[in-house]
Order: sequence, then structure tokens, then C-alpha cells
Amino acid sequence: MIGDPETRYREDPVRMLRAVRFAAKLDMHISEESAEPIKRMAPLMANIPPARLFEEILKLLLSGQGLATYKLLSEFHLFEPLFPQLAPLLLQPGSRENQFVEQVLTNTDNRINTGQRVTPAFIFAAFMWYPLEERCQQLMVDGGLNHFDAFNLALNDVMHRQIQRIMIPKRFSTPIREIWQLQNRLPKRYGRRAYQMLEHPKFRAAYDFLLLRGQIEGGDLLELADWWTVFQEADEDQRKTMLEVLRQQEGAPPRRPRRNRKKPKPKV
Repeated sequence: MIGDPETRYREDPVRMLRAVRFAAKLDMHISEESAEPIKRMAPLMANIPPARLFEEILKLLLSGQGLATYKLLSEFHLFEPLFPQLAPLLLQPGSRENQFVEQVLTNTDNRINTGQRVTPAFIFAAFMWYPLEERCQQLMVDGGLNHFDAFNLALNDVMHRQIQRIMIPKRFSTPIREIWQLQNRLPKRYGRRAYQMLEHPKFRAAYDFLLLRGQIEGGDLLELADWWTVFQEADEDQRKTMLEVLRQQEGAPPRRPRRNRKKPKPKV
């Protein structure tokens, strides 16, 4: 840091984020005199306009060193001012929330470093997913709401709280909402629903999101993700068989073949 670090951080707290970004990107250590004030001064990040923080977050997490950056942000207590809803869920090492965040960032780093396309919407959707689930459960218990209504209210609450810290442009907030909403639609596969889902513009992102959740949580979620993995690559006959097997497993009656109705003869 040029000059006194504490003075420089007070002038512009974003300099603390840049110190972390350069350390992660260049695989270097922050000098002791520059590192020491950061933990104490991390709350100053609350004074930074949300619109400015969005651009800084993109530089932090889409540099190809997102996982290393995330670990440094956590070490220096800078992650909580940026994602205050998620931070409390990451306090327990090895938790599903920690595993999910780290896996998302690992996958993002791999894609960036191999020249593949990434979108900030996916990362933001991941960082807010478990706060969304927690808020949904709270609304169901406290308000007596069904899952559908609680989920939609929680979606708006969590998004609103996050943009108080980091302004997310509509071109990203809309896909985030779609990825979340499709998590509730992916289990519903009867009839034409599975085919319609494949045609949805955000199916691939929602499927990737589901697959990551399944890898972390296992159980029925992983089985659902594996089903969609096979269904995408199957031919038409295999897809029909998969859907029929699914109906039988769920105890639904077999579909009746559609009858071709005769057209009425025109009256003379």
C-alpha cells in the first residue's frame, strides 16, 4: 500500500477488496502492515454504494481465482459485508453451504481458465440459494403459508436484501429468478412437462444448478439430477420409457392412447 494503509482504507474502503484481489490473482501475500487493519476496518464496506460494489464483485469472482479470492475475503472478514445473508450460514466448516459455494467457485474458475463462458447470474443465484431456502421455511412455519407462496415471497425478500449491498442489474436478476423458480419445476416431469422443460431458455443453467445441489446434498436431489442427465441424451423411445417408468413408480395410472375422433360429416 502506498502511504499509511489505515488512512488509505478510510479514504476508499474498496482498496481492501483490491488488496485481496491482487493477492489471490498473483498468488502473493499481503504485507503485514497492509493486512493488519483490514479485519478491523471491514465494516467500512457498508459505506460503499451498491452499484459500485457490483463491478468490484465481478472482478473478484470472475478472475479465474474465485475460490482463492473467496477464502481471502472470508479470512479478512470482507465477505460478510458483501453477502450478509449467506455469511452466517458459512460459519460451520464442512457445511453443505460451504461445500456448495466452494464447488460453484471451483467450477467457475475451471470454466474461465479453459476459455468457457460464465455468467454472474449463476454465482449470485448460488450465493443466495440457501438464504432463500431458509427464508422460505421461516415463512411457512411462522406465517402458515404453503411452499409455493412462501417461496415467491422469500425470493423477493432475499433479492431485495441483497441489492441493498450489491446492486444486481436486471439483465442478471431476471435469470437468477428463473434459475430459482425452475428448481421447483424440474421435479414435475409428467406428460409434456419434461419436453417443455428442455425447451426452456434457462433449462441448462437450472439443470447445472440442480446437478451441483445434488452432488452436495445427495439423496432424492441427486437422483433427480441423474434422471435429467440421462433424459437429455436419450432418444425419443427411451424418453417415453423413462416417463412411463416414472409414472409407475409414482403410482400413477398408465396413460391411455389418444383416440382419433372422427370429423363430423358436413351437412348438405
